[in-house]
Amino acid sequence: MAAEPAPGFTAADLFGKAVADKWVAQSSSSTVNNTYFPILLANGDNSCEAGPLDVTTNYSQEYLYCGAAIKTDSGTLLSAFGVTNLIHVDSITVAFSNTSQPSMSITGHQHYVNLHTTGTENVYDWSAALTDTGGVGIPTLGLNYTLTVGGTVTAITDLSLTFTTTHTDVLGSTGNHWAGIDTNGILTLSASGIGLYSDITVGNLWTEDDNDTSDSNTAFDTWSLTAHKYIART
Repeated sequence: MAAEPAPGFTAADLFGKAVADKWVAQSSSSTVNNTYFPILLANGDNSCEAGPLDVTTNYSQEYLYCGAAIKTDSGTLLSAFGVTNLIHVDSITVAFSNTSQPSMSITGHQHYVNLHTTGTENVYDWSAALTDTGGVGIPTLGLNYTLTVGGTVTAITDLSLTFTTTHTDVLGSTGNHWAGIDTNGILTLSASGIGLYSDITVGNLWTEDDNDTSDSNTAFDTWSLTAHKYIART
């Protein structure tokens, strides 16, 4: 009798942060995108097609954290946002909850022609938003990134920080990728909790986007908040 097949059963570590840095890879994906330029005949059928051009791979990664010093163990992902493990990082979300360990979600991309490389992109450092912490629960954020919820009976239950930039790519004379640049680094805070607060205070230079409350006779009162803050390149 033939043995059963042995397909893959491993969460790849695309961004090189697993195990040693205590971020444990949970899942990952990569999608190759090809661009084609067809020409149609007068009757609408295809005549010819150029491509593939500007071939790009998009990446996504999910980690969970098993350590106790999340800022230190995240390394240059926070302090040098740009290119990591030969992948251009597009966004990073670090999330905390009262029901799970901290998580990190990363998206990125890379081109087949004229790759993004370390040293050619603008670099952003948003590591000051986090403190060295770990485990289940909501941590205290770093200096000037604070979140204070006032009220007699309130609790923060979920908090996340997402950093992105405006990434602009341009094509060269051959129709393939030529160069790219990162600008306008922005950090977004999202938080929610239980109870009706008397006030919510975010740290220096945060701009509050949304501030919602909800009460009911069938569940505890809840609130949510989003805010953003611009980060200058290093």
